[in-house]
Amino acid sequence: MLDLKELNREGLIPGPDEGREAFFLRVERFRKMRESSSIPLKDWEGAFAITVPVYDIRPLFVSAYYEDKNLPFWQAAATWIEGDYPSIQLKTALKKGHFLGIYKREEILAHEAVHAARAAFSEPKFEEILAYRTSKNPLRRFLGPLFQYSYESYVFIFLLVLTLALDMVHVFYDLPSSILFLKFLPFLALLAGLLRLTKNKRTFFKCRQKLANLTPHPDHIMLRLSDKEISLFAKMPENSIREYIDKECLPAIFSITWEELCRLAIPRLSEHWETIYGQAGRYWEGQNKEWDVLSESIDGMHFLIGEAKWTEKKPSANWIYKTIQELKSKGIPPIKRHPRAKLQYVLFIPEKPKHLELPPDVKIIEAKDVIEALI
Repeated sequence: MLDLKELNREGLIPGPDEGREAFFLRVERFRKMRESSSIPLKDWEGAFAITVPVYDIRPLFVSAYYEDKNLPFWQAAATWIEGDYPSIQLKTALKKGHFLGIYKREEILAHEAVHAARAAFSEPKFEEILAYRTSKNPLRRFLGPLFQYSYESYVFIFLLVLTLALDMVHVFYDLPSSILFLKFLPFLALLAGLLRLTKNKRTFFKCRQKLANLTPHPDHIMLRLSDKEISLFAKMPENSIREYIDKECLPAIFSITWEELCRLAIPRLSEHWETIYGQAGRYWEGQNKEWDVLSESIDGMHFLIGEAKWTEKKPSANWIYKTIQELKSKGIPPIKRHPRAKLQYVLFIPEKPKHLELPPDVKIIEAKDVIEALI
């Protein structure tokens, strides 16, 4: 069973537009492609001492390595996203534990670990604020998120070099005032960045304060929110935030957990059926079809295809008949099984209505049956 809480603690966090199938596929893919990090575990320990209490993450899934290539001289580290897999590159000087005498390895790794955990988020508005909250330096926490995008630092340095060049030229030549005005661009850019940062921080901390009134660990939640949700929560009263979580977040968690419970229950449930089945699994056909529950009988002559649905209200008979028909229309997943195995379709729901007329190849399993099988 995939433990959602443990996955979150590993830093495997679903993105705001990532469906459950895509998330679990990403988890499985990350675990298969996970490479041995060239950074020893002891180098991570200091970073985890920061990320665990602040954000409750320990992202060991990410690959990290020491290398100077492609990093500008002032940049100590970077998180690269290839496809959707994050890897952390650090300057070789950090092998000694610090960079330029002011940046410590544990803080840099903790900072980049935040970016790695949010690899499925393409949302820059608050990400640097989140990443710099791992720093112990108050000035760095305040000014560090000044640049939302990596290119902005290059633009700012270019403007500084341009200002210096204009000063040098102005020593020998008279320059028109329209040209000299360019010398103020770095200061205007800095002012614009500070105004944007102040606005974003005000929104960020309004949201955090409201969450702090609802939970003892608001930062754990902040890391897992989208930009839209942070902005939305900042404007919402606290009771509306509770309603939002109940309506938008909990059903998805219940749905995923319900699937896992149904798969776990199959062997015990089948002890009361005509055929006994082994441990169940699931199957995704790329980005297309998904089968929630699949299991082969002990004798190999029966094959179970199940669908797990979590609904807030008791489903109607018509809804059940339609869902069963949709399950059958998916066909049979392309996995190894006996060619003459008989198919058994199973629909898992919280509660079933009375007076259902079902064919012999269909079973309806309620939540109470699943719980009894697992106890």
